[in-house]
Amino acid sequence: MRDDDSFLAFVRDALRPWGSVSVRRMFGAAGLFRDGTMFGFVLDDALYLKVGAANRAAFIEAGCKPFVYTAKGKAMAMSYWDAPAAALDDEEMLRAIVAGAWAVARAGAARGSSGRKPRPRPKAKRNRQAARDSGGN
Repeated sequence: MRDDDSFLAFVRDALRPWGSVSVRRMFGAAGLFRDGTMFGFVLDDALYLKVGAANRAAFIEAGCKPFVYTAKGKAMAMSYWDAPAAALDDEEMLRAIVAGAWAVARAGAARGSSGRKPRPRPKAKRNRQAARDSGGN
């Protein structure tokens, strides 16, 4: 049994009324997914949730901080922040905060991993087959 299994079970139980949440183990953490989109993770008995422009103010107001790891001697902050302590004591509040994190994650997935809307591909000036059929290059 892993150290965070009981905390993970608590989180999953609290979220059960919200909808189906799947868990995937990754990088020593337990990733939390709904409909194929990762919205949070559990690591060392702490819950981290996806934060973006739509929900950042609530996390800041609650005194939350981004998850930070060290890579090549450099501190790297992620867009996952620790969950507000009050939400861990109030399952209804937790579900609301998680729903916001999931919405941010879904919006990010729609834009792509860069966080920006994908640029439309330029349309070809001429179909290659049509060019060959007409004797063009």
